[in-house]
Amino acid sequence: MAAKKEAAKKKDKKEERVLTKPERMKKALDKQEKKEVYIPLEGKEPEGAVETVILNGYRYDIKKGVRVEVPAQVADIIYDAMEQTRKAHTEALKRAGKAEELE
Repeated sequence: MAAKKEAAKKKDKKEERVLTKPERMKKALDKQEKKEVYIPLEGKEPEGAVETVILNGYRYDIKKGVRVEVPAQVADIIYDAMEQTRKAHTEALKRAGKAEELE
């Protein structure tokens, strides 16, 4: 009888385990609506290359060169990064006097 009580206590402790930050992030991402993203391959990247987004310690790999559905928060990060890259590229071309390449 005592062994059963001890086993029940151990089971309760396992169920009460606090989730780690990455585990909580995964759980939150799983609940989010999904958005479609497309990240092009760069240069000579092979098929199957991935872009990695890390949120609160949770690693999310996104395959490049194909359309994929990802949680909304991940999609927003990808879109923001792409926009920042576009702006930086545009500014670099302007400074280099190559504004015609922008068109």
